[in-house]
Amino acid sequence: MKPVSIFIHAMLFASFIITTSGCGIVDLEYRLTTAEDISESKFANTTVESNENFLIEAAEISLEEILFAQLAQEKGLSPYIKKLGKKSESTHHKLFRELHQIATGKFVIIPDINNDEVLLECKKMRLKYGNDFDKQFCAHMVKCHKKAINLFESVVVSTTDPGIRNFALKALPSLHELLENSNSCHTICKKNKRCYPSESSVKH
Repeated sequence: MKPVSIFIHAMLFASFIITTSGCGIVDLEYRLTTAEDISESKFANTTVESNENFLIEAAEISLEEILFAQLAQEKGLSPYIKKLGKKSESTHHKLFRELHQIATGKFVIIPDINNDEVLLECKKMRLKYGNDFDKQFCAHMVKCHKKAINLFESVVVSTTDPGIRNFALKALPSLHELLENSNSCHTICKKNKRCYPSESSVKH
């Protein structure tokens, strides 16, 4: 083979190597960029879904507490139970209105009626009378407000949405207060034949 021919072949081979290597680098960069974009997109979608779930769960809790608070005002034996029911209804009505406003701004549909499980539980509680009703209502209040506090505290830590975080932070003191009142009520109801904590223990 002539020297010129050898040189030409060598140049063509080198050009092929450089071209294919370059394509490999570009392809790798493209794949890395695409994977990063997909990862960021999944994170964003997960965050949005988490915020939506919070709004829906918080709305469900408030709807449930409004229902049981109204029942307490109707059937409670102790004036304290009626007062606690009134306070809980007022607190959760306010929370629900704020939740609805936030959800509307984010195009999230939250429930506006209680589900069948909650309605069935309320129907069962309606069959209770006197101190038995008061005790069961207090136990329900303790359980639900522990659940609410866990939900709200979790979203404060996890969300990147300032509106949702501020809403949850603002709501927590009222939820803690209702839990404290409910715990006090539940303890006294279990010890006595009637639930008569001091009236001052339910703060307005």
